[in-house]
Amino acid sequence: MEAGDTVKDRLAYLSEKKHVVALIQESLGCACPHEVFDHYQVRCVMTTPFPYVEMVVGERLLVYLVPCEHNQVSSGQAARLLHEGVQERDAKGLNRFRLALVGASSPVTDQLEQEVQSLNDSKVHLHVIRSISGS
Repeated sequence: MEAGDTVKDRLAYLSEKKHVVALIQESLGCACPHEVFDHYQVRCVMTTPFPYVEMVVGERLLVYLVPCEHNQVSSGQAARLLHEGVQERDAKGLNRFRLALVGASSPVTDQLEQEVQSLNDSKVHLHVIRSISGS
């Protein structure tokens, strides 16, 4: 999966369990045991101004995969998604939330990193990855 792939392309790629395992364990560095991957859900969330992929893995982990190519996501929008993800994690009774900004033009700024720190929640993580395939 490369820059320019659509959210639907990413959704199709993540329909295969091996790709989900690689993304979660290798790209995001999660030490989830293999049995959590026996049950996972992947869906496309069509929001304005950008769609993203949402994953729930093993009824434990919530992940938002946000495409950040061509500067389409601002730091403020990413911060909003961060807070929405924490709220969704809590509402669903999940254990962890990971916001993954995908692409070379991620909006990570000191302000966004401080936003994560201000949550004072060790179960919330921010990731910047070049692609979802680890390439």
